[in-house]
Amino acid sequence: MTAHFQVHGMWLPYWFASRSVHCQELASAKWHLHGKHVLDALMEKKLLPVAKFHFNSLKNSTKPVAARIVTAYRACKDAIQPCVAKSQEFADHFW
Repeated sequence: MTAHFQVHGMWLPYWFASRSVHCQELASAKWHLHGKHVLDALMEKKLLPVAKFHFNSLKNSTKPVAARIVTAYRACKDAIQPCVAKSQEFADHFW
């Protein structure tokens, strides 16, 4: 078991590293040749309409919340505005 822990920090053997690079290059070539086109077509035909539907439902569900947030912001701003004006007048006398 201690040999397993010692191997953890070592470098990979040259033959394993070169074999993994070869496999990665082969997989990348196969992906660009066969897989990428299929995924692009799937995204265009199936996933984009579903995403648009969910985005529109999210947009419609957040409109009331956004309206309430804007109303609360304006109410707070209107309530604080007289205090800000008084503090600015007070500060103008000293600066």
